[in-house]
Amino acid sequence: MLRVMLLGALASAFLASGFLASGFLVSGCSSGTSGASAPESAPPAPPAEAEAGAPDDAGVPPRCEDAPLPLLTEEANGHLSRLYVEAELDAKRVAFIFDTGSATTFLERPIGTPDPTRHAADILIGTCSVAVDGRPYPIDEVTGGGLGVVGTLGADTLLGAKATELDLAGMRIVRSVKVPLDPDIMSWPTVRIDIVRGHLLAHVVVDGQPLRLMVDTGSPHLLWVGRNGEPGDEEVRSSDATGNPLTLYLGTATVQLGEGSSERAPILRAPSFPYFEETVRQLGGNVAGLVGLSALGRRRIVVDRAARVLRVRP
Repeated sequence: MLRVMLLGALASAFLASGFLASGFLVSGCSSGTSGASAPESAPPAPPAEAEAGAPDDAGVPPRCEDAPLPLLTEEANGHLSRLYVEAELDAKRVAFIFDTGSATTFLERPIGTPDPTRHAADILIGTCSVAVDGRPYPIDEVTGGGLGVVGTLGADTLLGAKATELDLAGMRIVRSVKVPLDPDIMSWPTVRIDIVRGHLLAHVVVDGQPLRLMVDTGSPHLLWVGRNGEPGDEEVRSSDATGNPLTLYLGTATVQLGEGSSERAPILRAPSFPYFEETVRQLGGNVAGLVGLSALGRRRIVVDRAARVLRVRP
């Protein structure tokens, strides 16, 4: 039997500017899960791109978003288990967890401070200066390279342009992919997505069953809620965000991200997960769990907002 502890808690608040959500994290040994949120219509569309066939902007200086963000990574049992992005805060090198279980990017603040603290700081991410809010979710974490983790880089990182890329082969985030997309990218298999209050919900197939799962780069593994353990699974004892006992089952499953891309990946099956199920009710239902890093593999994944798909390199 494997025992793990919840290190964080799903937290949500309806605010004047909309709903914000931070992830929850199960970790310990080789298993983990993270993230969930509540529903809303898709976030506002980004500024219109130049029409296909329009002349190139020759001589125009590149935007800071044009520079890819290198990913700092950690691994466990041959799978990616944690992603970070280096940043600068008050002239010091720091790191942010890259966790799409959170809709927004935020800076950690002490417990008891306002949620959110508007414009808590200006941080330098790559060559972009970004104003971020603060949220009272301290992160007691250090990267393998010794950088202190001071906040979360959320799903907004992948939803700030018409097309972006999460390159888990090259270990980088491309915040603005040139459109129209390259014909090679257009030929990749696609995964239909819904964008709900700034979260990516992907329609994938797990063990032959179609599911809608949140894409959560803060989760090491896939999580399937409402599913019993299977022969050979390892029992995982944990607790939910409110301290109630929780039993999960760690095994493997066949995951299909687009046509012709089925692979075996670790999975946590949860017969019952009341805290998560309440979050799903807030979402309006039809969210069966999370797609974590081991299910995403080491692929190049382009988020094509216009087509509402992920384009996944085979």
